[in-house]
Amino acid sequence: MFIKKRNILNILIILVTFTLVSACGDFSSFVPKKDSGSNENIDPDGDGDTGGDGGGTGGDGGDTGGDGGTGGDGGDTGGDGTIGDNNSIFKPANKDLYFGRTYLNVDEQKAYDLALATMLDNYSLIITNDGTGGRIKIDLGKNKILNIKYNEQLKKIISFMEQDEARLFHISSNSPMANPSGFGYKYKTDTYGNITEFYIRTHRAYLNYEKYRDDMKTIELRVSAIIKSIGDTSKLTKPQIIRKLHEEYLATVAYGGMNFSSAGNITGSFLAPIPTDYFKRYLVICDGYSRSMLYLLQRLEFKAIYIIGMTPEGFHAWNKVSINGKWYNLDSTWDDSMTLNSTSSRKEHFLKSDADFSPIHPKPQIDSTGKKTGYLPFGVNMPASANKSLTPAEYN
Repeated sequence: MFIKKRNILNILIILVTFTLVSACGDFSSFVPKKDSGSNENIDPDGDGDTGGDGGGTGGDGGDTGGDGGTGGDGGDTGGDGTIGDNNSIFKPANKDLYFGRTYLNVDEQKAYDLALATMLDNYSLIITNDGTGGRIKIDLGKNKILNIKYNEQLKKIISFMEQDEARLFHISSNSPMANPSGFGYKYKTDTYGNITEFYIRTHRAYLNYEKYRDDMKTIELRVSAIIKSIGDTSKLTKPQIIRKLHEEYLATVAYGGMNFSSAGNITGSFLAPIPTDYFKRYLVICDGYSRSMLYLLQRLEFKAIYIIGMTPEGFHAWNKVSINGKWYNLDSTWDDSMTLNSTSSRKEHFLKSDADFSPIHPKPQIDSTGKKTGYLPFGVNMPASANKSLTPAEYN
């Protein structure tokens, strides 16, 4: 493919940005939250939602399954991604595509499914704007979901849900919330100690579901255009589909927008361009790149993971994607071309094994028992990759 010519000023702008910013850019959205026992939470997205309990990184983990994930690898079929009607973008994806969900027990999965469906499809506020957002009731009792008894379980459910589903950009960092009549963790419970209601808080911008619906429809226009540009996927191998998806996506975005909360999620890629001194561009940082690739890959029925890790230069985000049952690393941020809106991308961090992934990406840490720990919520490990990276001959 030919690299499009761009004004030399554009190149200088990007070079300056990369010089001034570390591995990912603005790492504020990856500041670790305080311990799960605290009632405080760092505000990663700058929206003022600083109360609540967040999604602490410790946790019980006792009922989360094993080291490599359960539920198999289903769903990485590489379909054409076509959505037949607008309502489909407001429904959960194939459950097999949600990696974090497999680390929940059966009752937690039911609560996960209910909360996800509620937040995607026509939620309504229990309490409207209280200065920091609105609250949405998740009614476990009405839906006969039992055995959710602890705050830690709720945090785990919401944390995995946000990790799995890139469309939840409208959820506040304060979720799950307490009883709407007051603060503190006084969830509604039945006589057996089962939590019957809990609350998810929306960002202030999404107090009204119609706003979320309209923004998702705008997002869908760009997402569908990217998927359509891949062409006939039936004539491509799965690695070829991912390569074309990767290149077509990267041709539409540029690195930047660190001062905008949208740069850290799919709205930066697909909703509205950010004005710069000279242009309006779709600007994202590493978490925006990675969440966007997660959504695009899921739309094509590939199982993928959004990963937060630490490099020597700071916090960073990238993806792993499953192809024929084997996992490969994919870093869209570091493979984006230095040429703005180029239709060509680098491949130094594309479909790589753990061994071949750049040495400045994090390696699994070892805890006191000798067990490898990863960079997913609640101590869940990243799945080990294939032994060998895919070669250009396999994905071109």
